[in-house]
Amino acid sequence: MSLRPEVRLGLGANLGQFTLLVVVNAFVGAMIGMERSILPAIAEHEFHLAAHAAVLSFIVAFGISKAFTNYLAWAQLTDPNVIQRMLLLRELDVFLLMGSTMAVAFVGARILRRAGASSLISAERITWSTTRPTRDHVAGSVIFGVGWSVASTCPGPMAAQLG
Repeated sequence: MSLRPEVRLGLGANLGQFTLLVVVNAFVGAMIGMERSILPAIAEHEFHLAAHAAVLSFIVAFGISKAFTNYLAWAQLTDPNVIQRMLLLRELDVFLLMGSTMAVAFVGARILRRAGASSLISAERITWSTTRPTRDHVAGSVIFGVGWSVASTCPGPMAAQLG
């Protein structure tokens, strides 16, 4: 008895996979179309940036996003079983991963602010202010939690699961 699923050949037998591939490619094509036509105009009009700076920042952001989703897939954070074991406190390395990410961001942001660093695009100084939580924060947290429980995964890895 083989544990491998039966390989099904042909478009009809794999219609779901093929449809997903077509949809993903349509989104990628739309994104590239926006990057080439709409983004430069918005960058020049709204942010007073040269078109090439906007396109470069778009490409860099896309590359970082792609690297992040690949990392999530590599770390098996797209596996609903791993997420379930984490939520049942049986997979503590996921919490270690999230905690180390928050610690690096916390320290890095404070180092940048203390050094008087500026944004690469707008040259504004890096700063922030704290605000008291409002109803919107609570509502957003509830929506996030409901979405997580319905989808059985965190929204971050969901992008990697779909792609």
